[in-house]
Amino acid sequence: ERAVSEDELTVVYQPIVALEDCRAVTLEALVRWKHPERGLVPPGEFIAFAEETGAVVQIGEIVLERVAEQAAAVGVPIHVNVCAPELTEPGFLGRVDDLVARHGLSPDLLVFEVTERLFVAEDPAPVAVLEGLNERGMRVAVDDFGTGYSSLAYLSRLPVDTMKIPKQFIDELMGGREHHSLARAVIELGAALDLTVVAEGIEHPDQIAALRAFGCELGQGYYYGLPTDAHVALRRVELLREGARTLS
Repeated sequence: ERAVSEDELTVVYQPIVALEDCRAVTLEALVRWKHPERGLVPPGEFIAFAEETGAVVQIGEIVLERVAEQAAAVGVPIHVNVCAPELTEPGFLGRVDDLVARHGLSPDLLVFEVTERLFVAEDPAPVAVLEGLNERGMRVAVDDFGTGYSSLAYLSRLPVDTMKIPKQFIDELMGGREHHSLARAVIELGAALDLTVVAEGIEHPDQIAALRAFGCELGQGYYYGLPTDAHVALRRVELLREGARTLS
């Protein structure tokens, strides 16, 4: 609550890159807490508690406001993470409409990321809101696909455009070929469902080569730079791309 009232939250951005030509396609917004004593605190250490207390709704409002402003400034689509309490908050769709109008945004510049557990809970309320976002021309991504929940049926009938493969699947690409099967299967599943597939947690060029061979088009991770200011993140990828062209 203090973090919200004292304006201690900040948003950083990580690029999502086309694996074929190292071109920044979108950004993902990631919230951080600038704690006066602990320094920069990642969301894994406070979002779950914020969901329990209800503060996650206020945090989500702050992040979405900044994402809309940033998307208008850079003209690049930005992924923003949302949870069920945010989606079911009365007036959520109206607030999104207001942000789009106020910042003059094209709707396709906003991509809303959710986790599988939102679908598995079988609560129709947040799903209806996601359908509303989709009808407005915005996109929906499922984050960390395959990490403990089974939602194949949901993927085929819900307004999902993008599927993100979690880092632990990508890490296995550094092992022998017998470890490649899971990532490859998920990529092929995404293609069969006509979904955009994003590989998370890329740290090595060898992972990029394997993912490209499996047909994965997009990726993100520390290989392309740590989360930072949006303009800096985009510039880093461009420099990496120019370096690759020079070497080739």
